[in-house]
Amino acid sequence: MNSCTRVICVLLLLAFTNACSDSSDETETADVATTTGADEGSGGGSEIATGDDGSTGGSDTEEPISYEHPAYFPGAEQAADEVTVIDGLEGPVRVVWDSRGIPHIYGNSLADLAFAQGYVSGQLRLFQFHTLRMAASGRLAELLGVSSLKGDVLLRTLKLRHTAEKMAEMVKNDYPAEYALLEAYCAGVNRWIDKVNNGEVPKPQEVILFNLTLDHWTPADGMTIVRLQTWDLGFGNAVNEDSAAALVAELSEKWAGTALEGIAADALNYEPPAKTPTIPLAAQKPGTGVPFDMGKVLNSPFFKNIRASTFRRMANAESEMAGIPHHVFRTLDYGSNNWVVSGKHTASGKPIVSNDPHLSLRNPSVFYHVHLNNVAAGGDFEVNGVNFVGLPGIVLGNNRHAAWGATVFYSDVTDVYVEKFNEDKSAVWFKDAWVPVEKRSETFFFGKPKDGCEAGVQGWVQNLNPHVKELADGQCELTVTIDDVPHHGPMMPWGYDTDKDDNSIGMSWRWTGFEPTREFLAIWGLNSIKSPEDFKATLDQFDVGAQNWIYGDVNGNIAWYPSHQLPIRSHIAAGDTTYPPYLPMPGDGSAEWDGYLDRSKIPQSFNPESGFLVTANADPTGTSYDNNAFNDGPYIGFAWALGFRMERAHELVAGLVSKGGITPDDMKAVQADHRSPLGARVTPHLLAAIELAESGAAPQAAVYLNDRMLAAKKLLSAWSFNAASGVGAEAGTQVATDAAATAIYNAFQSYLVHNIFDDELGETGLGTALTIRLLIRMLEKPKTLSTFDSESGESRIWDIQGTKDRETKAQIMLGSLSQGLTFLAAADKVGPLASGGFGTDDMSQWRWGALHTLTLKNNLSNINNIPAPSELPGGFPRHGDNFCVDASHPGIGDQNFTFSGGPSMRHVFELTEPVVRYGALPGGQNESPFSPHYADEMRLWVENEAPVVPWQSSDVMADKEQISDLIPPSAVQ
Repeated sequence: MNSCTRVICVLLLLAFTNACSDSSDETETADVATTTGADEGSGGGSEIATGDDGSTGGSDTEEPISYEHPAYFPGAEQAADEVTVIDGLEGPVRVVWDSRGIPHIYGNSLADLAFAQGYVSGQLRLFQFHTLRMAASGRLAELLGVSSLKGDVLLRTLKLRHTAEKMAEMVKNDYPAEYALLEAYCAGVNRWIDKVNNGEVPKPQEVILFNLTLDHWTPADGMTIVRLQTWDLGFGNAVNEDSAAALVAELSEKWAGTALEGIAADALNYEPPAKTPTIPLAAQKPGTGVPFDMGKVLNSPFFKNIRASTFRRMANAESEMAGIPHHVFRTLDYGSNNWVVSGKHTASGKPIVSNDPHLSLRNPSVFYHVHLNNVAAGGDFEVNGVNFVGLPGIVLGNNRHAAWGATVFYSDVTDVYVEKFNEDKSAVWFKDAWVPVEKRSETFFFGKPKDGCEAGVQGWVQNLNPHVKELADGQCELTVTIDDVPHHGPMMPWGYDTDKDDNSIGMSWRWTGFEPTREFLAIWGLNSIKSPEDFKATLDQFDVGAQNWIYGDVNGNIAWYPSHQLPIRSHIAAGDTTYPPYLPMPGDGSAEWDGYLDRSKIPQSFNPESGFLVTANADPTGTSYDNNAFNDGPYIGFAWALGFRMERAHELVAGLVSKGGITPDDMKAVQADHRSPLGARVTPHLLAAIELAESGAAPQAAVYLNDRMLAAKKLLSAWSFNAASGVGAEAGTQVATDAAATAIYNAFQSYLVHNIFDDELGETGLGTALTIRLLIRMLEKPKTLSTFDSESGESRIWDIQGTKDRETKAQIMLGSLSQGLTFLAAADKVGPLASGGFGTDDMSQWRWGALHTLTLKNNLSNINNIPAPSELPGGFPRHGDNFCVDASHPGIGDQNFTFSGGPSMRHVFELTEPVVRYGALPGGQNESPFSPHYADEMRLWVENEAPVVPWQSSDVMADKEQISDLIPPSAVQ
């Protein structure tokens, strides 16, 4: 079946499936029969159950079977609603499903808990298992067709699957106990897969429509998901080396010898606009080490000998790859918030831990809730939190002693090397010798496109010696050859070229994730931590995908520890900054790694005097505040987050600490904060420009003044800077004013960045982070810019290049505001579905939330989107805008104000005894649109509510929706 035919079949089958399906939960009740009940207080009962072979109790007819209810079952006196007799368990397991569809799993051994978790995870998220494996393994084109092929080639180039297989083998050989748990988890998943493949239970609609026979899940599959996550969140940085190099090369070449000659240095400046560190600056003494001169770097013979077109082609490929569907975790403003407050400042006298990771808002959600318990059976393992599918345990959550959370730590763990080839490109020059390049063959399969199999060989794929052929079943096979540099890593498929001396060159990557590492062991270890020492020791096994791990425990301790493998660049350590690691470096051996930084030298904090710790992907120690990442001790990173979320969260948490008596509700309110950081910084300059025009001091800008602009000025002047949704708010209220002002500001900003930068930068662009850095400096510190003009007192960048007249800051700002207001009032395009505005000049009706919306798209049909089109066609109205604490980033450069990333879950933990966990997901537990738990948490998430997640047995039973018992054949009486 070719890809076009498959799409048609999918649509037809989906229409049939939706028409014939009811609202029952097809996965939780399909493989078992309803129990007949049990004598109260007997601790056991006679119940009808399905056998592991799909039969009822091992016979041809449904007859009651008897088994002993172990004392560790919660509600042991109660009969289960459904029972499965199943091979693979050592003893009985009880799964109590609560009112949100969260499985609370009780068993006797860790192996049984892992097996049962795998089994129920398969019920909840089977297609998610499949798609994550396909994406991580570079096989997504087998499912989605040729459009995903380049992404597959990239992920195979990066060796994610190869490395994951080595990781699984390492755990098997060196950590047999942990590997046994991996195998138990996989066995549980595979029992459910067998039932689906064999038709014992209804198949998920995606399995039907794509005609899938699902492969068994393996430990290597789980490790592949680990490596996918670490790649997606930790491979590059906020700015990639090749994009930065393209920016430098093109701007330097374009504006050499002009008044804008220094624009490259202005653009490639990493000073953050918001400066609030996690650790107080006084303890760091920044700015006392190695000096750094970006101008000297940009003028070095090494950089000048590489063609600007080489860097541009690399940057274009990176931009193309940013849109591949393999980015299942990362989003436009990928990052997160977390903080922990000591019990000295809380109402309960115990620490409070808060965490909301900002990832792609997908359907199903990235995480699912799970609770595992063998304490009731006399063990010492109990965890309550969230996990990705693929591996046992939880990744973020709590046990009986502690709670933990994580945000991405933007350290620099990836380098790009410029490799010089010999004549036949079989070797690269390294340390005065030619080193042979290793060749690796990779084969891909995809449905035949309408243009034939050759359509799969497009663009940079042609650099990989491709061989394509059509198979008999309408499929295509593509084989490529990938070059690996032994001492660095794979060659960029798009990085081959010649330098200005006509030497053959190429670009290779080096990344800490190209070798097998121990992330699974660290995460599994977190499940059992009891002290700060345990927290630190287990995270010393966390090697790749750096995170700001925070911690609090029932004994009052708090901590922050971003442990990971951080490369030491030998030349930087020696004080030579000629080749900064955030630009491509020579591959000749002059800029190599020299092991990893001792983890004691990575920033960290345990029980600080302040009594609280906040992280939000920003520079934690202030090393970038002077645009020099090399003068404050060991080099850690350069392109941290802009710091807005960190600044605001720290401000709010510090304010609560000063008052004392902090509660979990206070922490939830901080997570819900939606003050517009850019609006607060830029709007005063816009209002000043309007006043200049009104006074006659800016005649070029005055041409834009009219009644509509003055009405906008009134709203902006009254703006509290809360980015309110305003949907449903009464006209004239502060919320309505804030909502209108937020819309005005964001529309203005969407035109401003183009009116300022397009003429100077052309197709190069800066990307969001560098654009905002430069914009804030142009507004607040123009004298620090190389492009500063002393006559006008402004940066020359404000002037539109190529025009006869010289444009001013006020003129550009008011012109942008005029464009934004025209867009918002236009009647030809209205609402988010049309990427339009409000369709009226009446600003009293303007509500930001009508444009700033969220929709979680279903895998197959918009009918099953969250929210459904029949409910809210444009999506959920939401507060917030770019870089708010409650992340809802719509972007800065266009008029589509919808968003697709944000809190992938919200957690607040109060470390009382027992620990209290509050949490909510965007969506629901179950990926099936026919489950009552497909979207039941979405309203909680949208309204910033995070209810208590029960985990004490009495609370679980009080909230139970259903009891499912899993019984080994040996337990049947």
